[in-house]
Amino acid sequence: MQKQLWVIKLAILAVTTLVLASCATVSTHYDYDATVDFSRYQSFSLQKPDQEKNLSLNEARAIEAIKRNLKGKGLTETSEAQSGLQVHITIMVDKKIDVDRFYTRYGFRHGWGNVTTYVKEYEVGNLVVDLIDPKQKRVVWRGTAKGNFAKSPTPEQQTERIDQAVDTLFAEFPSKISQ
Repeated sequence: MQKQLWVIKLAILAVTTLVLASCATVSTHYDYDATVDFSRYQSFSLQKPDQEKNLSLNEARAIEAIKRNLKGKGLTETSEAQSGLQVHITIMVDKKIDVDRFYTRYGFRHGWGNVTTYVKEYEVGNLVVDLIDPKQKRVVWRGTAKGNFAKSPTPEQQTERIDQAVDTLFAEFPSKISQ
């Protein structure tokens, strides 16, 4: 009897872990112009955000993670006039709703029962990073990350989630910049 309870508890723990992990996933995608020689880029600049708008904490975290990744690829941050690549960042938040219904029936055939409905509202963040060649005036690389960034329990965990998403986004950057 004790062994059966232990197995049931272990199974519930495993299912709960899988459900929580699936809620925490961040999907990333990137695309780039394969004809561009990325080794010729030596510097980058961030396009100035709208002066009227204050940066959110998550936007500031994303900007720092992007800077860290680009510097890790050998690029240096410069002014817009001198940059080889301009970085344009777009952050959007969409509200989503999940509705789950659970039916419970008692008795034979038509019997009786009830329906329990759970409604969950959550936010999905979308981060789009465009690397623009200012001389050609076109996007040469685009990366997107999508996930539920808004519900991390602590600021440290929130920063870690955004860092991981941006790190994954830049992991397959076309080439290391030659030094």
